[in-house]
Amino acid sequence: MSYNSKRTIISLIAGILLITAYAVYALGERAPAPDNPQSWAAAVLVFIGIGVAAVIVIQIFFHFFTNEMTQLELAKKSGASRQTIIALEAGKYTPSLEMAFRIAGMFGVLIGEVFECKPEGENRE
Repeated sequence: MSYNSKRTIISLIAGILLITAYAVYALGERAPAPDNPQSWAAAVLVFIGIGVAAVIVIQIFFHFFTNEMTQLELAKKSGASRQTIIALEAGKYTPSLEMAFRIAGMFGVLIGEVFECKPEGENRE
């Protein structure tokens, strides 16, 4: 199976899991009232934010497993600290452009294959 095929399958699984989580939320007891569109909009934005963070985390994990690289090795090769790599994986840190290019270059892929960037305001509340 090719690299792109594996990556596509992982992305599809992540998307299905995210949609399932949203469906469980929307149909559960904690769902906003049907007549409150602002609450629904906020919930959708939260799930979009979770999705963006999940994409970054999944891509980094995918590259770790396909390249058999540890967090410490990635940190050393990219010039970042291990804590920075951990924060990237957790979706709590947005890398500088320089770091993003270094990490993508280490895996031999384009920057967009590791990191996703949304236009300003698209994923913010």
